[in-house]
Amino acid sequence: MPLVAAKCTSCGAALQVNSEADAAVCQFCNTPFIVEKAINHYNVTNNISAAVVNVYGGMKQDFEIRGGVLEKYNGSATNVVVPDGVVAIGGGAFQNCKSLRSVVLPEGVTEIMSRDGRDSRGAFYDCTNLTRVMLPNSLRKIGISAFHMCTGLTEIIMQDGVTQIGSEAFAYCTSLKNIDFSNGVQRIWAEAFKSCTGLTNITIPGSVLEIDSWAFRDCTELTTVTILSSATKVDAYAFRGCARLINVTYPPGFMSAFMDTPYGKRMEQAKLQAERKQKGLCVYCGGGERTMFGKCKHCGKKNP
Repeated sequence: MPLVAAKCTSCGAALQVNSEADAAVCQFCNTPFIVEKAINHYNVTNNISAAVVNVYGGMKQDFEIRGGVLEKYNGSATNVVVPDGVVAIGGGAFQNCKSLRSVVLPEGVTEIMSRDGRDSRGAFYDCTNLTRVMLPNSLRKIGISAFHMCTGLTEIIMQDGVTQIGSEAFAYCTSLKNIDFSNGVQRIWAEAFKSCTGLTNITIPGSVLEIDSWAFRDCTELTTVTILSSATKVDAYAFRGCARLINVTYPPGFMSAFMDTPYGKRMEQAKLQAERKQKGLCVYCGGGERTMFGKCKHCGKKNP
């Protein structure tokens, strides 16, 4: 069966077709087409742009899809199931959809994209009533600001296919109580979970290799962090501003990630005291003279 490159005569999606067949159906928009015309890039649609198709039953005008990318949702439903055939969610596709409460993405979606250029607002930016998101196994990348300012989001179901969580992907998702990380995540970018003030504890899986600066900045209610990975990079101040963080388990050599947290300050103080004790100095003030009872002559505190 000789496969050749072609384009759907309705939506313009890139296809691989059997050149010996007379007709086929586009896998993206489900439109039948004549193979010869698809190979010759012949467009038979006159009333819409060759690369845009709006389909799917009674919600005919709800989805703008271009070559498998859902570019814009125009509906007002509270619970949305994205149609099969979509391979990416475009930047701003659901932006400011205040009616949206839940969304299910189909298998085949590999990326939730961010916008190009200076406008980095993401696919679900400011969907303040969105509470639940189910991501497919096929998803690989959650783009920049994908769910930024989704202040009502309480649950995100992340499958093991996800490898990257982009900068500010979930920033200011203040109702997010729990993160069930994908076991395939390799990198958590800067400020990915900035100001997620509903988080109290997180467990980062062993697949994670990099955690960027400020990844969990200002998660002010976070008390417990467990990093299971043998990470190669955990940037300084990854947990900056986590004002209640006191219980931490992490790979050796990355204490700087917890600077500016109660845990980090306690560890720094313990390190300083150990160094002073080794030098015969007061562990509290660094003075060198002591009384016969072991009290520092400078600060009056009894040394251990």
